Amino acid sequence: EPPSDNNLLLLRLVVTRGKSAVSQMHFAIVPGATVRVTVPSTGGRQLQYVITTDADNLQNVGVWMAVEGSSKIDLGSMATILHMNYGQNTPTGKITTEDGTFDLSMTLDHASATGV
Repeated sequence: EPPSDNNLLLLRLVVTRGKSAVSQMHFAIVPGATVRVTVPSTGGRQLQYVITTDADNLQNVGVWMAVEGSSKIDLGSMATILHMNYGQNTPTGKITTEDGTFDLSMTLDHASATGV
């Protein structure tokens, strides 16, 4: 779909450790924008995300994620660039730490910002 001035990308990120969800985030992003956010997770850990989008190809999404310990110590990180299908949950990457393996999956959708 060609980009337009009122498109928004809707991105859902879910991080699991084993069968338990430790973080779930929903973003609305203007195509071409970059989002940086740090969120708390279970066990005193923090998850840092940097998400990049492509204004010319809305389905190209880059993600960097890091798991931080209690003293802001980086326990592990991963980065990837994906061409995502709309509405499809996509396994994105994993980080293995002393606490176990953190698995990231993302779902991409799009909407119009008209009236927002």
